[in-house]
Amino acid sequence: DGTIWAWGSNSKGQFGIASPANSTVPVMGPFVGLPPPPSLSISKTHIGNFTVGQIGATYSVVVSNGASAGPTTANVTVTETIPVGLTLTGMAGFGWLCSSNTCTRGDTLNGAVSYSPITVTVNVTANTATQVTNQVGVSGGGSAAANGSDPTTIVAIPTCTFSINPMSASPDGSGGRTSVTVTTQNGCAWLTTPNVPWISNVTSSGIGSGPAFYTVAPNTGAARTGTVTIAGQTLTINEAAGPPDTTPPFGSFDTPGDNSNNVVGAVPVTGWALDNVGVTKVEIYRDAVGSETKGNFGYIFIGTAVFVAGARPDVQSLYPNLPNANRAGWGYQLLTNFLPGSGNGTFKLHAIAYDGSNNTVEIGIGKTIVCTNASATKPFGTIDTPGQGETISGNHYVNFGWALTPGQTFMIPVSGSTITVVIDGVLLGHPTYGQFRSDIASLFPGYTNSQGAVGFFFLDTTTLTNGVHAISWNAFDNAARGEGLGSRYFTVANGGTTNVPAVEDPPLEEVRLTLPADEDGVYSLDVEETERIELNVGATAGHSLVNGGIEALPVGSTLKGGVFYWQLGPGFLGEHRLVLSHPDGQEVQLRVRIRPKTFAPALSEPRP
Repeated sequence: DGTIWAWGSNSKGQFGIASPANSTVPVMGPFVGLPPPPSLSISKTHIGNFTVGQIGATYSVVVSNGASAGPTTANVTVTETIPVGLTLTGMAGFGWLCSSNTCTRGDTLNGAVSYSPITVTVNVTANTATQVTNQVGVSGGGSAAANGSDPTTIVAIPTCTFSINPMSASPDGSGGRTSVTVTTQNGCAWLTTPNVPWISNVTSSGIGSGPAFYTVAPNTGAARTGTVTIAGQTLTINEAAGPPDTTPPFGSFDTPGDNSNNVVGAVPVTGWALDNVGVTKVEIYRDAVGSETKGNFGYIFIGTAVFVAGARPDVQSLYPNLPNANRAGWGYQLLTNFLPGSGNGTFKLHAIAYDGSNNTVEIGIGKTIVCTNASATKPFGTIDTPGQGETISGNHYVNFGWALTPGQTFMIPVSGSTITVVIDGVLLGHPTYGQFRSDIASLFPGYTNSQGAVGFFFLDTTTLTNGVHAISWNAFDNAARGEGLGSRYFTVANGGTTNVPAVEDPPLEEVRLTLPADEDGVYSLDVEETERIELNVGATAGHSLVNGGIEALPVGSTLKGGVFYWQLGPGFLGEHRLVLSHPDGQEVQLRVRIRPKTFAPALSEPRP
């Protein structure tokens, strides 16, 4: 009777027809109620040229679905084809499962939408051609396969020559701030290192030609000569004799707050100090208790604070031309359990600053604290090695420390599994715990771990850059009560001028900041001093902004796998502006506001 029946469709959208005379002939029919098929495409991009021998160069790969296409219906796979001259070291992207040279995902991609980008990380070999083309393909998802390519120019390592002008300077005895001009080829990097303590505030590094600034402290004695190494060149400074200096240092004693109550465990003692000829040290003292014999200045000596570069950008901005303005902040981690009476009672702390002419001054009028360690509820302890400001090296350095927790019914597991060693904010591992030490057992009897409070951990310092780092232990007991212990700075100095750590991991995920951005587009974070920061920002590089200039990221911070870590050490206070950069050049700006540590109310029942 001529009636046509349609009974389904194949993958090409064809419908069969049936009639009494012919029931099997397929014909192209209309797409009745069916979505169009997906139409995947793939692109690969990079920024700038790659360099012969470059480590960690990156491409960005993006898979997209067509504007009028239907959704994907199966797993999508991206396959890298690396050209000769490049070595693939990693592929990673949010939502992708990557292995070797492929990445796969199974979630649906609708039309006019793209998946999160894949970061492809490569190393450039020494014999690479001047032009290579990196190929990539996408398959699956119900779409036809697609390919992409990215021609890449490989340039030779530039031959860098450096000169400075002038090569010598002869300031009068009053000192001051000035600069030299560095001349070199575009893209050539250089460093600056002062070789005497009375030359400071140097421009630490630069790329290409530009000025290098430095500050010469006033001379209070005979004529003197010092040098600064700038871009491998030597600047000689001959400073004339000057009059004797009688001006004492000045500064501020900031934390702990005066009349702080219920202080227990470790407390950061911090502030800042500057001077016209340079501050040489800050010593921490306390008032004598009872019949104790008084020492210098009529006080009892506690310890010497450590100066920390970059700890106080607010002070550096106010006094940019004074010697050592970039390291005006000082800090000392005081374990109050060692104060008289096992750290129970009222104590007054003092900070004494010395300058290069041996002038001294007490900074502020002292800080009174009320310690209540008898009612403490969190673990306490400290790190013994490395010491405050100690220089270490080698691949088997022993980091010693100890930890106890209050209360006879609480304990720190002897396995050490709840104690973590932290360097520059990165969690490294657990120490071997449960070791006996007679002084700790005698000073703190009656705790569950008194007979085995000591732990140790082997540090491989060759995985760290030469320079200053921050270390601490995080300790928890069996009641999940936790505290950071022993926060301090140490310096790594392995052979040569710079360590070469292992190649950095590429970022594992895209930016996942949950902080709300301020009106100016900057992300703000408020923390207490000596806390730890961990932010997944997808960045691989960064710097600080100080007084309109670019400085290195703060001491105690690092970027690893796209995550920004920062263990705040004693001395860091106020507002810090950081810029963290993605491999594609996108920047995330952070405003970190560090406030003084606060102390919880004391318990009504004291613990042993």
